[in-house]
Amino acid sequence: LEFACQAVERWLSTHWDPGPAIRVALKNSPPIADFIENGGGRILRNTTFYEDFVKTVCTIQIAWSGTIRMVSNLIDEVGEGVFPTPAQIIGFGEQRLRERVKLGFRSGTLYQATGRMLETGLMDEKGNGAEERISYDEMIALRGIGPYAASHMMVLLNDFRRIPIDSEVRGYCRARFGIEADQIEPFFAKWNDYKFLGYKLDRTLRRLG
Repeated sequence: LEFACQAVERWLSTHWDPGPAIRVALKNSPPIADFIENGGGRILRNTTFYEDFVKTVCTIQIAWSGTIRMVSNLIDEVGEGVFPTPAQIIGFGEQRLRERVKLGFRSGTLYQATGRMLETGLMDEKGNGAEERISYDEMIALRGIGPYAASHMMVLLNDFRRIPIDSEVRGYCRARFGIEADQIEPFFAKWNDYKFLGYKLDRTLRRLG
């Protein structure tokens, strides 16, 4: 029961305090402030930090259909029906991740980053992260993890200071605001520590109509 409660709390980011985000949103977009105050803005996450990390790696430079295929292969080939643990990834090996799971260049990224995070204590053997220690600098220092993936991981740790800029974000910001990739972060600077929420919730409210 305790594990189930902890899992649900992590899935729904129930420990996140929306108060500071609401105060920033009131200055920039009252509709977004209302949305957050009524329960919006929480980030859905996986059961463990490691599952979030692996799935983020599987989004690097690939279409969504490819991400789904790679995650399915990891579950089938490595986890034998469930999401694999860090130990299973290490035991499976980089070569087989490339050949059997079809991760491509992500094989080296995943294998080496997994080993590094275990060695440094950023996560335990079950994939639970030492989340109070994990920073953007820690993430981007991992081999193969660039600004997009590092920013994405921080968002999943409820750190919204950076926007994970990929092709989808670039396309939306170009169409919605008429800005290019290098202008996105400065454009949302008025959101201070909540740049990602400024971007994401504007998009969410437009979709909801």
